[in-house]
Amino acid sequence: MARLPLPSVDEMTSEQREVHDEIVSGIRGRLVGPLRAVIHSPDLARRWSRLGEYLRFSTCLPKKLNELAIIVTGRRWNSQLEFLIHAEAAEAAGLDPSCIEAIRLGEEPTFAAVAETLSGKRDVIVRCWSPRDWRRVSRAYARRNGVAFGLGGFAEPSTRSIDLSPDVCSALARIRYGDGDHVPEEAFALNVLAHESMHLLDEDPSEAQAECWAMQRIVRVGTMLGMPAETARRRATYYLEKLYPGQYPEYRTPDCRADGPLDESPGGPWP
Repeated sequence: MARLPLPSVDEMTSEQREVHDEIVSGIRGRLVGPLRAVIHSPDLARRWSRLGEYLRFSTCLPKKLNELAIIVTGRRWNSQLEFLIHAEAAEAAGLDPSCIEAIRLGEEPTFAAVAETLSGKRDVIVRCWSPRDWRRVSRAYARRNGVAFGLGGFAEPSTRSIDLSPDVCSALARIRYGDGDHVPEEAFALNVLAHESMHLLDEDPSEAQAECWAMQRIVRVGTMLGMPAETARRRATYYLEKLYPGQYPEYRTPDCRADGPLDESPGGPWP
């Protein structure tokens, strides 16, 4: 069967040219993809384009997240044209090129791999939330468990899942995809991922134990995400000296010190 011909602008009928001009003068700026074939039916092409414009440009999602959703879907179904067109748009919207490349290669989500390594569990799920949804899920968790609101993350051992706040996920993503130089945010985020991973352990540690063990894993988490070891060490030191002292009382214990009861490597670097 012959391929459907794709008419050039000069070959279009007046009706096709009218729809073409509407599309290229609008928010799309060009006629690409399936619309080049659908232009054979000008009325369908006009309706198709308007639906596509609404779904792509008029949702509540920020442009970067919208393009991320499109390229993930395109990659899932091996739609090369869809992926390539929207990979360009995703980068223009601010998505890191290394993130786009990881999606193209089908790499496993890094945060879950870190949590699995630290906890020794398989099939761990790590979820990142939008600001609006995070308010909903974190408040529900706080109510269920009687904990203070303002969480950076929480773990559900029964489902082997970790939920992370938007700020924590953003900081971890900056580390993973090469834009990391935000010391307080990165130190906090590395510790949160490590801390929640500790709650997946069979030992069921207290908050103070999990926090102490997490601090001793900040360097490991940082290097697993691609951070140079010396930089990760500085993040761990920053957390110990600047952030740990201000934690809630239930997250601190005098046993968490160099050569103390919770020091997993006595005589070695601390934390």
